[in-house]
Amino acid sequence: MQEREFPNIARAEEFSKQRLAQIRNDFTEQLNGTNVCLVTTGSFARRDASENSDLDYLLLNHGALTNGDCDDIHMKVRRYLADKGLKQPSEGGAFANTITVEELMTNIGGFRDSNKALTHRMLILLECDHLLSAEPLKTCKERAVERYVNNHIQHHNMIRFFLNDLIRYHKTIAVDFEFKTSEDDKSWGIRNIKLLFSRNLLYFSGILVAAESINKSPAEKRALANNLFSMTPRARIEHVCGENTKPILRLYDQFLGWMADPQFRATANRAAIDRATHEKTFRDAKRAGQQFSDALYSLLHQQYPAKHPIHRTLVL
Repeated sequence: MQEREFPNIARAEEFSKQRLAQIRNDFTEQLNGTNVCLVTTGSFARRDASENSDLDYLLLNHGALTNGDCDDIHMKVRRYLADKGLKQPSEGGAFANTITVEELMTNIGGFRDSNKALTHRMLILLECDHLLSAEPLKTCKERAVERYVNNHIQHHNMIRFFLNDLIRYHKTIAVDFEFKTSEDDKSWGIRNIKLLFSRNLLYFSGILVAAESINKSPAEKRALANNLFSMTPRARIEHVCGENTKPILRLYDQFLGWMADPQFRATANRAAIDRATHEKTFRDAKRAGQQFSDALYSLLHQQYPAKHPIHRTLVL
């Protein structure tokens, strides 16, 4: 049914699954070891990937790898991606890095909590899957949930610590977009469309985790969060909202069709903040992106009555 109703979603899911299966098999042969955990975020983790997608990856060092070990693994991964014709993560960006659980779970909100650490923490929870060694990633997610949901949280409260960090991350993305496109000379159009679709999808899926956590014990809140964080953002929204998700999926299906189309990507890459550079297909995508935001907003109010605390918490 989904293949007929949402063909671009079905295609992206199948492509992502097949490519991930091949990468996992290859990494098991080339890099296997209990000390090595490689994870992916972004389009492959969301099951949104196409031939145009980067493989955004991180090395999760859970204490057993030296700096030399990590450098060697990154070199082998870069060589593998080049040999397979896979797009490398952006140079100097948040990916192709080594992270540790301690770096992610300490100093949250403090002076040493960098934008990069915030990004890694949120993406590991919201859109992350393993490339090699699943168990350390599962443990990392559970540690994050324990950090956000302690035993002192009251039954009727949402997991607001997580929600506040999620809001901070979402706004950081928007500010980072302005910096990258105005000062760091990055392309404007593709990033703008992604802000409207995949970034908003991710954010909304996290809001649902917080909203669903009311009227539960701390242990029940943690179990709920761990279950929802094990899903892709799209599956998370469908799990919570059911059939009401279909208007969202129709628009997102369009987005994935555009992202897989080299001609559209070329058009988007020509688009800049000056509206005179926006061709019709790009203007259509922008309009659909606004409709997507409106549909997410409507779905939130459809899913939760006006007195639900999620509405007030997102404003105050």
